[in-house]
Amino acid sequence: MQSTLLIILYFITSGFLLVGVYFVYYKIQISTLNRSREISPYLDDFIPFNVHWVWFYSGAYYLFFFLLIFLCPDHFWFTKIVFSFVILAVLHMAIYVIWPIKLPARWRDFDGDASLSARFLRFIQKTDALNNAFPSLHVGAATIIALHLDDILQFEDLVLRLAIFGFPVLVAVSASLTKQHYVADYPPAIMLACLSYALAAMLVSA
Repeated sequence: MQSTLLIILYFITSGFLLVGVYFVYYKIQISTLNRSREISPYLDDFIPFNVHWVWFYSGAYYLFFFLLIFLCPDHFWFTKIVFSFVILAVLHMAIYVIWPIKLPARWRDFDGDASLSARFLRFIQKTDALNNAFPSLHVGAATIIALHLDDILQFEDLVLRLAIFGFPVLVAVSASLTKQHYVADYPPAIMLACLSYALAAMLVSA
């Protein structure tokens, strides 16, 4: 475990990284090169809307991200974590700009004052445009977090390892239940996360 001062420095650096990534991320939502289009929501129409999952959707991966930073064993790991998230963000943003996929507007047709959860989801949607659905950055980020945690913790128990990878699965479930993503957004997000993780490992160890 690193010293308290170093962990604080990791947290501050990570906070600036998140703010910077999301600043660019929200800016490019209005700067796409092509017209946004919808894809068939056939599978998604079988999934019910449950606004209360917004709390997990919006908050869980931040908690797990900072848990990852807290457990970071050394400079090597921190550098690899930062590189993997930067690569993931760049890949996602490139896709958003070149091939924007938007969600059906009807998915946001709900009473935004019905509950605290509904108000929170409506708040998120004020800055989260319809046209940045593909792929899911939430699921991609959760997958990278799980990959790093699995590598750092080195659990021998298969159940514990599966529990780690259950985290991105639950993020995907929450994204579908809150109608923030298509089911089709998840497989590419997982593949991009694995690619980003592998590239970061290669860059750091080079």
